[in-house]
Amino acid sequence: MIPNELHSFCFSSWYPKFKHVTFPSEIIPLEDAVVAFLREDGMQLPAGLDSHTSDSANYAHGNQENVQSPDWSSEDEEEEEVYTWVTNLKSKVEKAVAKLGGQVFPKLNFTSPRDASWILPNRQLKCTSLTDVLLLLKASSLIQYDLSDSIRERGFIRYEMVLRRWMEFSPGWEYRCFVKDNRLVGISQRNCSDFYAHNLVDSQDLAVRIKSFFERFIQHRFPLNDYVFDIVTFATTVEHFRLVDFNPFDKVTDPGLFVWEELRSAESVPTDELLRVIREPTAVQPSVMRQYEIPADFANSGFSTNGRNLFEFLQDQRSSIPETDSEEEA
Repeated sequence: MIPNELHSFCFSSWYPKFKHVTFPSEIIPLEDAVVAFLREDGMQLPAGLDSHTSDSANYAHGNQENVQSPDWSSEDEEEEEVYTWVTNLKSKVEKAVAKLGGQVFPKLNFTSPRDASWILPNRQLKCTSLTDVLLLLKASSLIQYDLSDSIRERGFIRYEMVLRRWMEFSPGWEYRCFVKDNRLVGISQRNCSDFYAHNLVDSQDLAVRIKSFFERFIQHRFPLNDYVFDIVTFATTVEHFRLVDFNPFDKVTDPGLFVWEELRSAESVPTDELLRVIREPTAVQPSVMRQYEIPADFANSGFSTNGRNLFEFLQDQRSSIPETDSEEEA
């Protein structure tokens, strides 16, 4: 992908043109010192921040007592210097959070830390403070890819923190849409792990409404001819669809219930063939994001239980350890 094409998917590039059909958001340019901090290994927060995460569920109901969360500060925090970038960023984030209603969803230029929700007490991407935001960004492997040399080598990137107003919605009402040569060639339910009955009840009408939204608000307005966009709906009318994000029409983007070979070869697709959904209840499916909750050292160790569960494996390992003399005497 050439630099100009990559830039088209940067949030600050497309948001001004589509802000009337997406969630209210605030864009905060990041100082080099912030980017350097995000690239560093480890999860220690800098001095000058509340070292405990906020439990968003309790905060939302005005109950801030007895909130148990990890302490991410260092033992010597009282002696540490509070960096200027921390003070500046904290002020900007606090103002943005207040402007957006008190709860926000963070991301960088291209990617959200959706693989890191495990690190907050609420197990969501709902943030109320800079502490929450930095923990999500630092814990996310997807964000680290945004910060990698492979992205920077494709063109100059001025990194930005994006805070979006938090909105509650069912994942069953989110859809990924594929555009080739400025024509809609496919629609997939976004969460491909679950069955949603409503997708079968009004699938034809749903495809018509999504195509109408595309033609009315997106077609020929995005600068590229080939791209992917995600939308979510809160009701049954075109006016209640909301644009979530844009992504490249490329294998780096999850094709949902399609495969990239068929999307690349698609031409004019009839409306009644656009939508692809899971059509019957399935057994419990693993979440792709759960792989990121495993410690990296463990995941990269080549560990295998040979079909046994972890508890059985550890029991076998313990029984194979010879007893020491002291244990025999006891």
